[in-house]
Amino acid sequence: MKTTEQKIIRFVKSAALLEEGENVLIALSGGPDSVFALSFFVKFRRRFKINVFAAHVNHNLRGKDSDDDELFVKNLCGKMNIPLSVTGVDVKKFKAEEKFSTEEAARILRYEALHKSAENFGCSKIITAHTSGDNTETVLLNFTKGTGLSGAAGIPVKRGKIIRPLLSVEKSEILSYLKENEIPFRVDKTNEENDYQRNYIRNEIIPRLKKINPSLNETFFKSSNVFRNAKNIVDSVIEKNYEKYAAVKKGELKISTALAEKEGKEIFLETVKFAVERNFGIALQYAALINLFELISNQTGKSVKIEKSVVAVKERSGLVLFKNKKKKPFAQIELSLGDSVKVNGFEIKISKAEKFGGKFKPKKNGEIISADKIKGKFILRRWKKGDSFRPLGMRGTKNVSDFLTERKIDSAKRKEILVLTNDNKIVWIVGLRIDDRFKITEKTKKAIKLWTN
Repeated sequence: MKTTEQKIIRFVKSAALLEEGENVLIALSGGPDSVFALSFFVKFRRRFKINVFAAHVNHNLRGKDSDDDELFVKNLCGKMNIPLSVTGVDVKKFKAEEKFSTEEAARILRYEALHKSAENFGCSKIITAHTSGDNTETVLLNFTKGTGLSGAAGIPVKRGKIIRPLLSVEKSEILSYLKENEIPFRVDKTNEENDYQRNYIRNEIIPRLKKINPSLNETFFKSSNVFRNAKNIVDSVIEKNYEKYAAVKKGELKISTALAEKEGKEIFLETVKFAVERNFGIALQYAALINLFELISNQTGKSVKIEKSVVAVKERSGLVLFKNKKKKPFAQIELSLGDSVKVNGFEIKISKAEKFGGKFKPKKNGEIISADKIKGKFILRRWKKGDSFRPLGMRGTKNVSDFLTERKIDSAKRKEILVLTNDNKIVWIVGLRIDDRFKITEKTKKAIKLWTN
């Protein structure tokens, strides 16, 4: 099947997928596509002037069949004298913990394992054996989920270390090649089932569409290239808006209200989609984007949960998006003089304050309070509705909620604010302000140092 070989060789050259002297990793499942990829690049490694390695990921989803796949690729690479890396992953456990579908959980773990194997072998490229048919399936699946222009662009020919030279050929060509050259391969029986969305599209939808257009895969591949070029143009505009209206700090993505006000709904949707994918690795569906657009005009403090545990909160200046990590409930903590505790990633200490030059001097990142009115132990807890204190320099009291509002503390961060109390009075809003009743005066005899690190 020289026509198939020449087609791939031309595609690799035109798309500039390989460079001389590279170490290349083949993602080897044992199925026909990946076995073909390994056989092809081993055959033409001298022509491309590359070194070939292989990696197999055992998803442990099909019992003995999964183990037989692993044994098959080990024997195959042994016969071809190709270095092989084998990684076992627990898809079911990962799926349950992260609430992914089986397909998504397997994909994430697979690519993590492939990148690790590539790093261990010193490979600058990873070849996955996606064909033109896989691209058609992906585009159709994306259309059903409303992923927009990026979904219509299909499977990228190259992204980072990943390259996909078999997008230029159809599955039927690969099967004919393997049969003619008597190259054995494994068959995943689950591909014939319709339990998964992709399998349903492959087995039910595409065959019907091919009755309308027998060259469906080729048509979709060409269309994907057109959409991909259009997406590149749009992305250049979107990236400028991203740099202008978005900012990332400590894992939080902040998007200015001005993006929607000045650039309009369409640019807002595309910029947010770009920003979320870049920072959280999530391709938002249209419905989620609309929810975010509507959140812009909502009241401060309102929040919505979008895909895969990412939460968006409306603040005065715009939206704040972050991953909602599971946290253990915070119980109040008793503290005495000399104690320290780690909370929210930083350390809180209570220690005796010493005089320098006849005066108590505060430490950096901390406060000095009078200990003359301190009774018993301190209590460290989260602030709660109804809490009030007398901010340093004020005569009257103020609700903690009002104080945080005046300090323009984001709603998402407010929940993490701690207060240090003594005798049921707030002594310190940790890291922000002490209570005026505990300030140092000329009459202070004993002092305590409160500080964070």
